[in-house]
Amino acid sequence: MSLAACAEIEPLERTGLYEVFTGHSKTTWCQEEDDGPFLAPGADLVGPNFSLSMRCHFGGTEVPDHVAAEIEQLAELPALLEGAELLINQLAFKPAHEMDAGGEGLEPWIEADGRRIDLDALPIRGDYLAVAVPAGAETVLWVEDQGRAQGIDLRTGAHIDPVEGYYGDPGISSVTTEGWEFWDVELWNGGTSWTVSCRDDWATVERSMWLPDQGWAPEGSAFLEVEFWWCGGEEVFEEVTWTLDVRRAVAVSDGSQFFEPFDWVQDEPEENGWQLTTVIFEVPAQTAEFKVFFTPASEVTEKESGRKFSPNGLQEIVTWEVAF
Repeated sequence: MSLAACAEIEPLERTGLYEVFTGHSKTTWCQEEDDGPFLAPGADLVGPNFSLSMRCHFGGTEVPDHVAAEIEQLAELPALLEGAELLINQLAFKPAHEMDAGGEGLEPWIEADGRRIDLDALPIRGDYLAVAVPAGAETVLWVEDQGRAQGIDLRTGAHIDPVEGYYGDPGISSVTTEGWEFWDVELWNGGTSWTVSCRDDWATVERSMWLPDQGWAPEGSAFLEVEFWWCGGEEVFEEVTWTLDVRRAVAVSDGSQFFEPFDWVQDEPEENGWQLTTVIFEVPAQTAEFKVFFTPASEVTEKESGRKFSPNGLQEIVTWEVAF
């Protein structure tokens, strides 16, 4: 064969550095007893609008046989460039943290050896994520959610710059309390009074690190939302309306100090007159147990005259103990 003929032979195709491959898998590629590929619990990333858990990790110059047997895309990859390795991570089919939101507005990318590789979308449960990088290069999956980025090391599952409140205790969760009732509450105007009653079977207290209207909780803090229904609409009582003074009606204590609400929302009353009321507190992020105090600080307004009536003296206080 002549030298000219040799020069026309195309070089073998190679998988280039920083190429990314994604898709969905049908089976779990590793189990807890697999010390090498199985990433221990805690290899999770959580934000207001997403959650993912890394469960299996493989690194090397070849795709493991049982992975190649299932994933044609990875089985057919050309050989890596010299000095490169392929990192393959499989996401858990069930993340350790379940988030209600649908993952909108996320910005995911991989940073490998200081180079940013933007992703079209964040992998979801059961997906795999493979990337060709220089051998030994630090490689991190980053996700920016609501202006705050967190990372997870694609080799070890370790957190990089995490929002600490999402991981460990106390957790991000909601507690349903016992019901409440205020019977025969008297409200006065001079020598005239009205007596009213209101009750419900439940309230909820939810701990979070981010809220749509407030954004992220300040460093070292978390949000507590106390939510309940109040009988404040005109349809509830025939002759009066009963208006709750939300700022004075609800307080929270961690045993050493009291917290007043810094914001609250009362929705428009439903057709039956009941109002969904949400009271928001800023509390220490590391505190797990709280007491919530609820009292009918309020006023009654006569529909016909417009006269207002207020409680005379101390009112009953309902106390809920919650732990996260």
